[in-house]
Amino acid sequence: MNLRLVSYLLVAAFLQAFQFTCPGQSAAEIREMLEREKYEQIRVIQESDTFLISLENRVWRWQVTAVGNALDKISALLPHSALLRLLILERGIPRLQVTVSPEVWNRFTSGEISGEETAQLLTVSEDTENTWHLVRHEDPKRRSAGNTDLTAYPQLSFENTLKSRLYTGQLNIAPALQVTLWQGGAFTGQVIFPLYNELGYEGNFIRPGQVVLSQDFRVNRLTGRLSAGNFSAGRYGTDASFTCLLPDEMWKMKLNAGYTGSSHFYDNRWNHSRLNALTWSLSLSWFIPRYSLELEGGIRQYVYGDAGIFCSMIRWFGETAFGFYALKTDQTTNGGFRLTVPFPFKKRPGYHLFRVTFPGHQDMVYNAGTEFHYGQTYRTEPGINLVDGFWNARYIKNFLLKREN
Repeated sequence: MNLRLVSYLLVAAFLQAFQFTCPGQSAAEIREMLEREKYEQIRVIQESDTFLISLENRVWRWQVTAVGNALDKISALLPHSALLRLLILERGIPRLQVTVSPEVWNRFTSGEISGEETAQLLTVSEDTENTWHLVRHEDPKRRSAGNTDLTAYPQLSFENTLKSRLYTGQLNIAPALQVTLWQGGAFTGQVIFPLYNELGYEGNFIRPGQVVLSQDFRVNRLTGRLSAGNFSAGRYGTDASFTCLLPDEMWKMKLNAGYTGSSHFYDNRWNHSRLNALTWSLSLSWFIPRYSLELEGGIRQYVYGDAGIFCSMIRWFGETAFGFYALKTDQTTNGGFRLTVPFPFKKRPGYHLFRVTFPGHQDMVYNAGTEFHYGQTYRTEPGINLVDGFWNARYIKNFLLKREN
């Protein structure tokens, strides 16, 4: 009997030791795996059976692919009894949280359960505050500060304003040096090289594009970006944009304000006005998960002082997005459509302090009313489009569950 009792105690001690050592080994393996996969801002913290993990993607063209790949690799290393809470960052700022059991995700990717069943057990949310509070003080592996991308942006513009010709156009190549400075901070310096121009005198010259210093931040359910520099559409100055996540995450309130002046470059000379134009907008957006459709409407004051109402409707088809917009001000009525399509390369070079790459997606705007004075806005950074940087939680969840496993 004593020998049997000793045997039981030895087995129990072995199982207890395995219980405590295996999760620690899993955490180390996860860090190493995420580094091999070229993720950045990697943190792995274990609290009992819960694993809190943060990462940032700069390799995969589409955030959905990056999140799905991370879930696949992490779930394969965790015990089935564990719970995974995965934070997705942008410029070191938390944007998204995915919560799921590794067992559920493994069963989904192996085809044992359907996407409909998985949807009931998978949570994707933009409310990241609680988890971020637990992991933010952990020193991350592969900090993104100092990373520099030279991104070659193509620029295509065309107008239908002449009776003698159907369209006139302009084609540029506009490489931009984009440097991550610190958490949330970035510098962008862009130069425009004209390849073909029929749209104006300025378009014949090599000239600066968007040269901007920006800072992202997040406070609970409020995210924002402060920018200063030379923007698109011939404007320079300062700009602030804020997005407030409402209690129902399908609804968001958006506020933007800018103070700018005219900025044009002719024959190596900067022709500019003083800062004299106040622009602002206030809008409410609603995302309809069933159709991956976003409706937005609000009020806005534009660059040249006209003000009025605007609305838009955008639908996402994976990495492609298409939608319509319309506006009515005290000076004009206009509308058109927007289209975003992916570039051919699904992955960009991995973790490097300096890399040469291409944008993930290309955006095109069609101005149906051929209005080039009233109803004008500007962009504070190149590469902003309908897919890249779209962080709606249900959009991410919808297409995670449609991935080909």
